[in-house]
Amino acid sequence: MLKKIAVLFFAALISYCIYYDLHAGTIPTNAKETAGKTVAVQPQTTHRPYVTAKVHSGDTVLTIIKQISGGPAPSI
Repeated sequence: MLKKIAVLFFAALISYCIYYDLHAGTIPTNAKETAGKTVAVQPQTTHRPYVTAKVHSGDTVLTIIKQISGGPAPSI
């Protein structure tokens, strides 16, 4: 009898969790705050320089950074 009650309780709990997740959601979003508002987003126009490097077999990220910077590899 106790096992049947426990199974019924857990089934009800799982059903409620699924209902709540589908109805309200568990991941916080800004959808409720921005509903009805128009938000203009300006794209960033900062120029980020980049360097093209040829990667050879056995190279690591730190060795590539060391080659590009011309100095010691940064500590991590």
